[in-house]
Amino acid sequence: KLVGALGTFGVPGGSELARELEFALATDVTGEDAPRLAELVLALGREVERGPAPSTPGGPRAAAPTPGGPEAADLLPLVSEPPLLVLSSDETLSGRLLDEGVALGLRVVVVGDAAEAAARVDREPPSAILVDLGGTPPDDALVELLERLGRSTSPLPVHAVGAGAGLATRVELTRLGVRSIMPRALTPAAMLGSVERALAAPTALPPHVLVLDDDPDELHGTCRELEADGVVVDGTGDPGAFWQLLERAAPDLVVLALDAHSVSADDVCRVLRADARFAQLPVVIMSSRSDEASIERSIVAGADDHLCRPQAASRLRGLVRHRIGHGGAGRGHAGDVDPATGVPGAWSVSDNLVRLGSMADRHGVPLCVAVVQLDPGEHGEDGAVLRRLGGLLVRAFRGEDALGSWGSEQFLVGLYGATAAIGARRLEDVLVRFRALEQSVSQGSGPVATFSAGLAQHRVHATGAQELSRSAGDALSRARRHGPGLVVSSQWRAPVVAGEIDVLVVEDDPALRDVLEHVLRARGLTYALLEDGRAAVEALDGPVPSLRPRVVLLDVDLPGLDGLSVLRHLGRVEALGALRVIMLTARAGEADVLEALELGALDHVAKPFSAPILMHRIERALATA
Repeated sequence: KLVGALGTFGVPGGSELARELEFALATDVTGEDAPRLAELVLALGREVERGPAPSTPGGPRAAAPTPGGPEAADLLPLVSEPPLLVLSSDETLSGRLLDEGVALGLRVVVVGDAAEAAARVDREPPSAILVDLGGTPPDDALVELLERLGRSTSPLPVHAVGAGAGLATRVELTRLGVRSIMPRALTPAAMLGSVERALAAPTALPPHVLVLDDDPDELHGTCRELEADGVVVDGTGDPGAFWQLLERAAPDLVVLALDAHSVSADDVCRVLRADARFAQLPVVIMSSRSDEASIERSIVAGADDHLCRPQAASRLRGLVRHRIGHGGAGRGHAGDVDPATGVPGAWSVSDNLVRLGSMADRHGVPLCVAVVQLDPGEHGEDGAVLRRLGGLLVRAFRGEDALGSWGSEQFLVGLYGATAAIGARRLEDVLVRFRALEQSVSQGSGPVATFSAGLAQHRVHATGAQELSRSAGDALSRARRHGPGLVVSSQWRAPVVAGEIDVLVVEDDPALRDVLEHVLRARGLTYALLEDGRAAVEALDGPVPSLRPRVVLLDVDLPGLDGLSVLRHLGRVEALGALRVIMLTARAGEADVLEALELGALDHVAKPFSAPILMHRIERALATA
């Protein structure tokens, strides 16, 4: 069964080894065969551990996009994520980090010294490196490694644990490019969480500053200075218009300069600090007043800084780079983290979603919103399943996307630049990974956790952050009524006629049947599963068929009545009609393909196949059904 399943998951080398092992075991095995069998098993284990290989343009799994169809990148199988490389000689800490990595759905690789770490980086560049110093200064080998990493055109983020109490070691580490230094007293979960949050920090969107200045010339000059640094700037001289801009734009920083208005900058700052939505928003007051009393009033009102003109505009550029570029307030409310999931809380994701909507309107790009929720089941009382799902979502939706907790066992995701269809594909990829992770954690001892999701697209299904969230939530409710493990858009509707389905799968391999079931359910398609040819004939034949599919996935090598015989029978009794039949077979010879097509099949897919490419064939067949 591994032959087809491994190929489907993008591990063709493992598929070939499994086929060779199957043939070897089909004969009489003697003691002399043991070494060869052991070699095959070990090689198969290495292939499975290595995971899916990236497709090359001329490789067997690359697919050219079709006109109006999905892009080629959407059709390729998933590539395993780069690991987090842990450099530690402490076996206890390493073991705990490995265990916590499994719980969080994070791939962790441990090495014992700097030389081994350097070799590992050359062989498979990690997403980040966590160095355990054990309370001692870095040795020469580690210094050499860090210097080498720092010279790279794309430096790897390095984080350190246990630097000791001395300042000198910390100075040396930061000079070598170490991003963060954590105390060794932290739990392994906190260590990994800190690295994950750093990896997931948004970087793709330019910083956004809102300026309120009642001097038109100064306002123009400030906006021009900031825009020269690539900052998105909204400016106004009217406090009333400022508040409307603030709620719509969700800026990263606010600049207040009101020297000649009845409402002062200090007044506006106090109003911001009194509103829970903006209590943590960085505020800079600029003024022509440079006396200590004026500066003190601004700080007491809640300003983060007070800049004095005429040098204020140039100093503001550096301040914006520091506050936003180095994680000052980021893109959400400081400290707004959901303790149950480790992801940002509802306030942060709400503000980020408003910001993404403003960016989408400004630049004319799509935006979709998804609400994700664990499906009902026994998830345990420690919240580990929810944290693992949160960790996967954080790694899947970095950069320009918004992510946060959204109610009981729910997450909200904002996908900037994505249509609902693309968003569904990305969530289906996460669902595949989540199921695989939960299967490895449960080790067959219980049910596997899944999630469902609903999506809505900005200006297609709804407009505005609040309406998008509501529309995606409604789609989620429909998905959960027909799930589990269903990802659907707001326009999806369940079938209303008994027996009418999108896809009928006729496949005797239970492993492949499970894979196909999951993929079809994740796409929001209705389906039925049969495992032999006679059952397919009974369901499709007769004046009133019990099943009326639009597309049939028909395996050739079925027990009893094979797939070609099923196809021949359906053609003879004129039951094919508008059916679109796609043959699935390990036979890839020209004669086999021609026979299937002559008997009425629409398409022919050889095993092992790529699940995304097969879905593309199915969607193309559905479009013509």
